[in-house]
Amino acid sequence: MREIKFRAWDGHNKKMWNSDEVVVWNNNIYINPKKKLESKIYGWSHSERLVMQLISNKDIAGVGVFDRDIITFEDNKETYFVIFDEEREEYVACDISYFNKDLEKAPKLSRYWWGTKGIGRPIVLGNIYENPELLETKKSS
Repeated sequence: MREIKFRAWDGHNKKMWNSDEVVVWNNNIYINPKKKLESKIYGWSHSERLVMQLISNKDIAGVGVFDRDIITFEDNKETYFVIFDEEREEYVACDISYFNKDLEKAPKLSRYWWGTKGIGRPIVLGNIYENPELLETKKSS
């Protein structure tokens, strides 16, 4: 059975909240930092860009790959970021040099090919919120 997990970026506090701390309900995101039902929760308005879903792939170390992660592959040292492609209706790895650019023109690597010969399994390097330096380093090279 596929795991369904979400995480959320709290831009105000510059913190990533993990799936055991996040509740998405009625188009709002609620955070429960103590991870207990009796603790206080707080929330903010839903923003599609701040909620990230776990996709079914795991990286070499067994770490789950989420939407908006920055990844590379063991046999292909190019760097990508993970996004949901509305047209294809699937998560894809998109060349990092296209971050904040016209994604329609960006080369996209379907999850179908992840782990195959020539590409290899994904390796999570970070994500676009907690590790923006990975975007700058790769875009400028």
